[in-house]
Amino acid sequence: MNINPRPAADPIYLQRLEQALSVQPLVDEIEALYFRKSRSHDEDPDKTESSDSDSDSEYVARMKKRWKQLYQPADRQSDKEQLFNFSHVGPDREWLKSVLLSDTSDSNSDSDSYDINHMLREHVQQKKIRRKYYQDPGKAKRCMYYSVGLLSNNDIYKERQRQRRSHGDSEKKREDGSSGKIKSEPGSSSGKKHRKSNKHVS
Repeated sequence: MNINPRPAADPIYLQRLEQALSVQPLVDEIEALYFRKSRSHDEDPDKTESSDSDSDSEYVARMKKRWKQLYQPADRQSDKEQLFNFSHVGPDREWLKSVLLSDTSDSNSDSDSYDINHMLREHVQQKKIRRKYYQDPGKAKRCMYYSVGLLSNNDIYKERQRQRRSHGDSEKKREDGSSGKIKSEPGSSSGKKHRKSNKHVS
């Protein structure tokens, strides 16, 4: 007598993951919308064409609401933080971190004339800044990996900043040491003047 054993249930975390990644609700919604439009078009074609835009806007609003319920802002924030390396973000790159983590999913994609003019002014200003930037090779080297370092597991920009500071400190110590040797050199003019003054006193 063959008795097939009942399959073991999947772990809870796996069930929740499958439920979160399931696209079946979306497929059901699209299928229902498709058949609803087909039936209404067969009944009254003229009325269907006038109400298509309203139905589409209602559908988009409903899907946005459902998306917000399934995908909370905190989840979006957490997912974005996993995409970037923010472990060594200093004050000079704090603004870049806020831009990368900003939530613009609810922003309106329509642009009016004011937005277009503002974008053009920013583009002209950006060209001027870029021109000045490339005129100074040293500044270009200092800013290497400024933003790309946030996309890597190893933040090269932070390491280059640390190397530059250590190199500057060693150069400063070397300059201070050389200046101290010049002041205390036995054959210097100050030492000769000091010996002459001692002979005059004796």
